[in-house]
Amino acid sequence: MKVLAAVDSLESQVIEVAFRLPWPSGTVFCLLSVIDMRHWKGLPQLIDDARRQAERIVDDATQRIARSGHKVFSEIPSGSPKEVIPDYAKQWSADLIMIGSHGHGAATRFLLGSVAQ
Repeated sequence: MKVLAAVDSLESQVIEVAFRLPWPSGTVFCLLSVIDMRHWKGLPQLIDDARRQAERIVDDATQRIARSGHKVFSEIPSGSPKEVIPDYAKQWSADLIMIGSHGHGAATRFLLGSVAQ
C-alpha cells in the first residue's frame, strides 16, 4: 500500500493517525509538505524559513513512522497545495491520501496556509 500523508505542522493529526494505525505489511509512506508559494512570492527569506520549518516537520514525522517499522520518505515541493498534492499522488500512484489540519485560527491560517484547506 502507498500512503501519501500531506502535513503542515508538527501537531498535524495526520502524523498521529499514520503513526498509530495498524498498516498492512509493506506499506510505504510519503510525507509531503508543500511550500505554498502564494504566500511568499517576492519574499525569499520567508520562503527559506518556510522550507526549514517544512524540513523539521517531515524529519520528525519520518522518524516517528520509521520507528513503527514502515518504509517512509519525504518530499517538500513548492506550489499550490491543492494542485501539488493530487498531482504528486497521481504521479506516485498513491493508494490513499491523508490530509489533516493543525487547528490554527483564521488569522494564522491566512498567514501560514493550511494543507487541509
